Amino acid sequence: MEDSKKRKHGESGNGELPTSMPEEELRLLLDPLRKDQLVNLLVKLGIQNYSVAEEIRGVARDNVMMVVVLLEDGANHPLRGS
Repeated sequence: MEDSKKRKHGESGNGELPTSMPEEELRLLLDPLRKDQLVNLLVKLGIQNYSVAEEIRGVARDNVMMVVVLLEDGANHPLRGS
């Protein structure tokens, strides 16, 4: 049997697992997933890896801050009655 067919999924040619996957390949795999699938995946990864959990927390915090700023700007809009 051909050597490449004997390898387990995800192994490199030298038998070691790769340390990362190219960003474009990850994007192609994640793009078709539904929101609930992405949330479940991120929760699982966040539980397993503290740095992933911290990244999720940071993105969520930035997103909340952006919404607050937009709401405050809308409240101060000149066409809006005060």
